[in-house]
Amino acid sequence: FDDWSIGTSVFDKIVNEKNQLLFLFETKTNKKYGCFINSQIHSINYSFVTDLKAFTFSINSNGIEKYDIFEELEVLK
Repeated sequence: FDDWSIGTSVFDKIVNEKNQLLFLFETKTNKKYGCFINSQIHSINYSFVTDLKAFTFSINSNGIEKYDIFEELEVLK
């Protein structure tokens, strides 16, 4: 269990040096969404990760909707 507080959170220690991570979240209203990160995480330097294979997704009654992050960014340019 992680309390997510500054100074006591262990999240960075858990994901450090890991790759192919999937995060799944559920809201209080039962909506489900998440993200996948293929690149290795280096939490020591707290830098952003550029991962062309990363994507976000939502899960609903119609199935899973996938959103490729970098394709979405290209549309915004």
